[in-house]
Amino acid sequence: MEPENFLEYKKLESMITTDQVGIANDVFCYEVESKFGSNNNNKIFNFCKRFLQLCSSYYFMISHGMIKSKNTCGIINYLFNTELKLINGDDVLESEFYSSMTGESKKKINVTNCNFQLYRIQDKEYQKLKTLYELHNNFYNINNSISGFQQGGICKNICIYREKCAKIFNQNLVKCPVNNQ
Repeated sequence: MEPENFLEYKKLESMITTDQVGIANDVFCYEVESKFGSNNNNKIFNFCKRFLQLCSSYYFMISHGMIKSKNTCGIINYLFNTELKLINGDDVLESEFYSSMTGESKKKINVTNCNFQLYRIQDKEYQKLKTLYELHNNFYNINNSISGFQQGGICKNICIYREKCAKIFNQNLVKCPVNNQ
């Protein structure tokens, strides 16, 4: 993930976790909930509302130059899949769910720099993306800790992130092919 993509992702990640959304998307989200959210205590409904609110906010941020990423579609789709896994676990929703959410999201987001399409990221690919995100997140935290503390307190604050990076790296190194294939 490029640094600007990561920073954009961090902004969006914090925005989707907020429960402060309006009622503008209620009708669509109730329909989605009734169709795909059996026995999940309104989790699909709440996710739908937060995600569509995020798309509206994202459009505002793009139009005001607050976000300039060239990988908008990939970032949004990864975020979508991450949030969906949190509420739905490994249960796979029908492809119609993704196309319904794509259609409604497109009305809000107005992305022109890529072909916006929400789709299920396969588990193997998702795990690789998640690993990259975790490495980058810990690296980001190390850099923030270094810039925010005096020399004496640096190790106390960054060693945790450094150890996490090393652990993630070592766990995933075996997945890399030796002969570069």
